[in-house]
Amino acid sequence: MTTRSLARRRSLLFALAAAWPNEAFPDQPQLAQAAPVASEFRGSTRGRQGSVEHIWRLRADGTITGQSTERRGGGLGGYAIERSGTGRWQVRQGELCIDWGDAFAPLSGCYAIERQRGTHVRLAGPVSFEGTLDPVLP
Repeated sequence: MTTRSLARRRSLLFALAAAWPNEAFPDQPQLAQAAPVASEFRGSTRGRQGSVEHIWRLRADGTITGQSTERRGGGLGGYAIERSGTGRWQVRQGELCIDWGDAFAPLSGCYAIERQRGTHVRLAGPVSFEGTLDPVLP
């Protein structure tokens, strides 16, 4: 990992610290004092036969809900498969760790957050995602 990518990841974690629950930062009191704010990830990944769009809502209490839409086929014969799931999330060693249940269980694991431009991020973990991670205002 380059110094530049490490600096990007660190700056994103500090910028989004308010979006994560206080118990996620027990050894970093300056981050633990940040007011928890919910976040939303909107992104996509490759599925078996096309793109899969995801929306995840990360709540300040450590719960997460998600929906996905996978589009298969094309033209008049195409169709979509929709799924939803719930789970828990936290930050461990600077990574976003999610424990999904239900249909999203294969996506469970820890994701390195690689900041791109603005709120655009790449999540690198069990599955790679590209999308945006934004705080949700109350």
